[in-house]
Amino acid sequence: TGYKKADLQGKVIGDLFLPEGRGNVTAYLGEVMEKGEGRTDSVAFVREDGAVFEADLSAKKMDLGESVLFQLIFRDLTDQRKMEKKILESKRSLQAIFDGIRDRLSLQSLSYEVLRVNRAVVEYHQTTFQDLIGRKCYEAYNGRSGPCEDCPVSVTLETKQPVSCVRKVSHGEKILRISSYPILDEKGNLVSILEYMQDITEQQRFQEELLRSEKLAGLGILTSGLAHEINNPLSGVLGMAEIAMEEEDPVMIKDYLKDIMTCGQKISEIAKEFSSYSRIAKREDRTSVDLIEVLENALKMVQRLTKTPVEIVKDFQPIGKLEANSGEIQLVFQHLITNAFQAMKETGGRLALSSRSWKDAIEIKVSDDGIGIPEKYLNQVFDPFFTTREVGEGKGLGLYVAYRIVTKYDGMIRVESGEHGGTTFTIQFPIRRDL
Repeated sequence: TGYKKADLQGKVIGDLFLPEGRGNVTAYLGEVMEKGEGRTDSVAFVREDGAVFEADLSAKKMDLGESVLFQLIFRDLTDQRKMEKKILESKRSLQAIFDGIRDRLSLQSLSYEVLRVNRAVVEYHQTTFQDLIGRKCYEAYNGRSGPCEDCPVSVTLETKQPVSCVRKVSHGEKILRISSYPILDEKGNLVSILEYMQDITEQQRFQEELLRSEKLAGLGILTSGLAHEINNPLSGVLGMAEIAMEEEDPVMIKDYLKDIMTCGQKISEIAKEFSSYSRIAKREDRTSVDLIEVLENALKMVQRLTKTPVEIVKDFQPIGKLEANSGEIQLVFQHLITNAFQAMKETGGRLALSSRSWKDAIEIKVSDDGIGIPEKYLNQVFDPFFTTREVGEGKGLGLYVAYRIVTKYDGMIRVESGEHGGTTFTIQFPIRRDL
């Protein structure tokens, strides 16, 4: 307080408090007289220099027989109030950031109760914060009596791991990416879950249009290759048919027909290899895809369109299947293999294809010993329209499209390239947990 001991002795207790608060202090001391002790959380003390500070006050009545004394203990709350003010300002700032995010954010308890939401959630459901807080998320958001099917929050509750899924809502008009993130305490115990809902409708449409345009552009190149590949066996069919029409020996006619059948089967095989590429992928087209088979088909297609002398090395270990669209996955492999062939077009080289299975993932690698990618470009290779080729040799969309397809199926793709040449692309897809 700034007072000396001598100055305090004989001083009226009420003089230590602000005048407007003295009435409350007097009432408080009267209560102490009756009960023997008491405490008040906040009173305004006046220092010797006239400055005011806030403190909490504990008082105890001490009956000494002939006289009654009061023991007063107070604690300066100045630092505590400063800290509380900082915490309050921090909360306000966090809430402002929380509300400033236009995607929907919801903090939920381990029993699915809504603990906190941002303004985007309130506006979407056309309600109030008070109406949502404390309710079950599935009931407040979807009018259900139990957790939703394919709920990421349920999986995070079981695994303590981030989970994401894509779901169509509003009769299929909107596409949401719903993610859940665990919030753990210092001991690693799950205390709550943050649910993040992002409207990716336009993003999905853009990606589908980009894939469609990339496929159509590729089809022009493939069509010329297809015509060339079919022309040889087709010429054989026509030639054998003309000869057979003039042949009278039944045995010779039968031989010619066998040759025609062989050429026809060759044409059929070529058409089958090209057919999977021509389909435009839809989410409903997902099937169990044999990645090794699709990788083999992609290799055959690229080989038909290039004359680069390349040694092919395969190291395929058994792996599980992927729920995906086979046309999209083949497009990924074709882009990677095409890049490998182009990297070796001047000198030839070796293309290595491999597969293996991890505990939680399946992996495909495409490696070449071509010219390699300069280190300064490695973090840009998946950017749209980025290319190191000459003008007219590529639009810089191949690896971007590959990246978008891989991540669409919750996979990852990375690139490694040495200073002296050689590049390896590694793709990993998670072995999906049933949501």
